[in-house]
Amino acid sequence: MPELPEVHTVVNSLKKQLKGKIFSDINILWPKTAYNLNSKDAKIFILSKSIFSVNRLGKHIVIKLNSGYLVFHLRMTGYLYFSSVKKNINSHVRCIFTFSDNSYLIYEDIRKFGGFYYFEKLDILKNKIGVDPFSKR
Repeated sequence: MPELPEVHTVVNSLKKQLKGKIFSDINILWPKTAYNLNSKDAKIFILSKSIFSVNRLGKHIVIKLNSGYLVFHLRMTGYLYFSSVKKNINSHVRCIFTFSDNSYLIYEDIRKFGGFYYFEKLDILKNKIGVDPFSKR
């Protein structure tokens, strides 16, 4: 499982690249990658939404949309990265998010443990995780 500093590094690398991007397509290549949505619902809830921010909540990567949240957990072998071109799509890519400017957010997971949720509010997630090591508490 990625350690918290690794997750924080992913968040820092995505923050500037994703802010303001608008989702234009989602291609879920492994259905279990979307924990609480099927491909049809993912398109309904996520397409045409823009990204406001990228943050971390525990070991979850939280992408705040103009309405709702995409929440990724990398589990043991997951990678989440931005690409300006669609290249090197290998057999471990589980989901490809396309933006309106033809750039991509790619989720790759060798062992198929990780994935993402879509939430309208983060209450359910906040109630499940403990105190963040960087919080004042």
